[in-house]
Amino acid sequence: MQILDSTLREGELFRFLPAESRMRVASKIADSGVRLMEVTVDYPRRTSYEDNVGVVKALKDRGVEVVLHGRATQEDLSSMARYDAYGCAVYIAVSQLHREFKLHGITREAAVEQLVEAVSRARGLGFRYIRATMEDASRLFLQEGELGLDFVRTSAERLRSAGAPHQGAAPQRGRRGRSDLLSLRGGHRRVRKARACLPAATPSSGTLTLLRQAIGPKGGCLVADSSGAGQFRGAARSYALIR
Repeated sequence: MQILDSTLREGELFRFLPAESRMRVASKIADSGVRLMEVTVDYPRRTSYEDNVGVVKALKDRGVEVVLHGRATQEDLSSMARYDAYGCAVYIAVSQLHREFKLHGITREAAVEQLVEAVSRARGLGFRYIRATMEDASRLFLQEGELGLDFVRTSAERLRSAGAPHQGAAPQRGRRGRSDLLSLRGGHRRVRKARACLPAATPSSGTLTLLRQAIGPKGGCLVADSSGAGQFRGAARSYALIR
């Protein structure tokens, strides 16, 4: 199983850290043995290329491959291309709630088309790891049942064909979320990545069981974070359990 740590990215959704703090957190996580880490691409006025490139270089010097995370837009992909990064992760929302309030009311088909185009461009840029995420896709399961699940399966196949072997599927809490994630894997066996955000506390045995079942015997990639960029000790405990 491959672990991709997203502590810096997820943590900064809550609170932006100065460059020296990010370097310190990144170093601690690298020391825990993680060899694949996610960093948000620079967003002017909030972060800059100069802020990010030092973190990326420091991680590479410690033997950590960096995956840049950003929106499925030409702007973000152009920014990603400036770094010497191993991979990229692009996303766009597909639920009605997100599309209405964040994406000017575009259709879910148009959202997936934009994601497919972003994946194709990322492949052309030479990234060795490409992940595509249909943000908030689990809401389609909950609101539309099998119809929503079929849409995600079909879209996942398009994304794989475009060049994204890694795809995000965020499990929801409870039995419904468990059956949805396993059903997605059963209907589309090439979706080999289960995404879960692990809190700083040790994850439950149920969460770990779900992840193992979703990833399957051939392995996969687990995205883990310790919700809050400073709480790396909890993430390290989680990694030890999963290994």
